Amino acid sequence: MANRPAGINVLNEAILRYRLDREGLRSFDRSVYYSYGSLSSPEWQAMRDRLDALFPDFTSELYEGASHLNTSHQREPARVGSALHRVWHRAGAGTPAP
Repeated sequence: MANRPAGINVLNEAILRYRLDREGLRSFDRSVYYSYGSLSSPEWQAMRDRLDALFPDFTSELYEGASHLNTSHQREPARVGSALHRVWHRAGAGTPAP
């Protein structure tokens, strides 16, 4: 634990230096599915909005009662699976092989 603050500082510095290639993300030609929970901080909804502006084929769903610690695929795996199948079907990918 004595090294934790130093490690967090190094991580923060790396995050501040990194520049995301937004044009590269905009050129991504596949479907993107994003789920977030009603119990997560507002930052998760803001992230959803930023991603929606980047990806041309973006789908998001709010999961009531879920959070970033108790995620949608943990709380409602069947719903997440159905959502992924809908996104894949709409994209013309059908059902992926197991």
